[in-house]
Amino acid sequence: MKPMTPKLPETLTPVDNFLKFSKPYLDAERAISGIKTAPACILEADFFRLEVRASVFSGLVAQNCAFENTSFCDVLFEDCNFSGCNFSDAYFERCVFLNCKAVGANFKNSLFKNVRMTDSNFSYAVFDSGALRSFQTENTNFSCASFSRAKWQKPECVGSVFSQNNLFQADLGGVDLSECTFEAPTVSDPPKELRGVTVNAFQASELVGLFGIKVRT
Repeated sequence: MKPMTPKLPETLTPVDNFLKFSKPYLDAERAISGIKTAPACILEADFFRLEVRASVFSGLVAQNCAFENTSFCDVLFEDCNFSGCNFSDAYFERCVFLNCKAVGANFKNSLFKNVRMTDSNFSYAVFDSGALRSFQTENTNFSCASFSRAKWQKPECVGSVFSQNNLFQADLGGVDLSECTFEAPTVSDPPKELRGVTVNAFQASELVGLFGIKVRT
C-alpha cells in the first residue's frame, strides 16, 4: 500500500481558537488555507459549507458539530475526535485521518477521493450513498458502520475491522478484505454486493451461508 499524503506548505499558520478563527471565513464564504490548529474542544458548532485547503487539524475535538456540505482538500487530521458530527454531502480529497475517532459520524452522500484512514475508529459511522475513490484503510475500526449504496473504487484495506456492516446495495469495487476482519455483513439475498470481493479461507467459511450453501462437517 503506497501511503497517500496531503500536499502541505512548508510553513503553516498556528491557530489557537479554530471556532473563532473560522467565523469570518464562513461569513464571507472564503476558503481557509495553510493553518495548523492547536488542540481544542468544540461542541455543537455549525461549520456549514466550511472549505479548508492545505492544512493540519491536530488534537481537535469537535463533537456533535454540523459539517454539512464542507470541503477538505490536502488536509491532515491527526489525533482528532469527530464523534457524532454531521459530514453529510461533504468532500474530501487527498486527506489523511491519523489516530482519529469519528464514532457515529454521518458521512452520507460524501465523496472521498484519495483518502487514507490509519489507526482510527469509525465504528457506527454512516457512509450511505457515498463514493470512496482510491480509498485506503489501515488498522482502522469500521464495526457496525453503514455503507448502504456506497460505491468503492480502487479500495485498499489492511488490518482493519469490518464487522456487522450494512452493505445493502453497495458496490465494493472488488475490494480485497483478506487481511482484515470481515464478518456478519448485511447484504441482499442473494448477496450480490460480495461479487468480486477477495476474502481468506477462514472468512469464506463464515460467509458461505449467505449464498445458501450448507457445509457438512
